[in-house]
Amino acid sequence: MNNTERGVGRRAFLAAGLGVAGIAGLSGQADAAEPSVLEKANMQIVKDFCATWPSHDLEKILAFFSDNG
Repeated sequence: MNNTERGVGRRAFLAAGLGVAGIAGLSGQADAAEPSVLEKANMQIVKDFCATWPSHDLEKILAFFSDNG
């Protein structure tokens, strides 16, 4: 690789880095939308499953899955 090719690579890398930094600097804080009722129910199922897992009670754990799952 000659110096010209190396210089173009460095310039392209620097330009890309500055572009990413610029985009990151322009973006403000985004607020998430309030979860829907269905999303809240799904989150509760995941929380309940995670709370059940350490019990190692197979019957309780399998209760979270469908029969054909």
